[in-house]
Amino acid sequence: MSPIIDSTSNAFIALSGFIATPGHQRVALAIYELLATGRPAHPDGIAERAGVSVAEVEAYLRACPATFRDTQGAVTGFFGLASHPGYSHRFDVEGVGTAWTWCTYDPLFITQVLDVTAVVTSRCPITGTEVRLTVTPEGVRDIEPSTAVMSMLSPDRASVENIITSLCQYILLFATPDAAHSWTRENPGTFVVSADDGFEIARRMTDSVFGSVLNTIQGA
Repeated sequence: MSPIIDSTSNAFIALSGFIATPGHQRVALAIYELLATGRPAHPDGIAERAGVSVAEVEAYLRACPATFRDTQGAVTGFFGLASHPGYSHRFDVEGVGTAWTWCTYDPLFITQVLDVTAVVTSRCPITGTEVRLTVTPEGVRDIEPSTAVMSMLSPDRASVENIITSLCQYILLFATPDAAHSWTRENPGTFVVSADDGFEIARRMTDSVFGSVLNTIQGA
């Protein structure tokens, strides 16, 4: 694996520092499970799934960056996943529902956290071509077109408080390497990786950040 993959993985791990304890992981997992249905995640529902009190959920959400809530206090977006179609990357989770991700890196780790299979649909910003791929907890398959790749921006350029504008908008799917390279030339600090390399970055982050959740899934 190249040094840039190593450094990007480490930077994503550092960026995820607010998911620091097993309790935080359980709350994050509960939020992802609820948002993946395409509906907002209410604090009482999060608490029930995570096995913690509503007060603990509220305390975590108040302290947690990369979180969006509606006027009723329900979570509508959390660290890469949203319940509403205000983002360009559709996330169809098999047997669960449809949600949207902030960038095309997000489904690569969220499928591992949720232990689900999902179809990701996006559009190449250069050619306008629809790009689709299936993401499983084990890897990426069924990439259409087969030449599709993704852009990446080192997360050390981002802050978690404004992660959508500082990071997510630079992580996209492209129909071909030529299209991707034409875009990265105009966006300093970005580079091109394969979907498999993107998944490897996500796997390393997931193993490090969501270890308690993964141990629970693997022991089920």
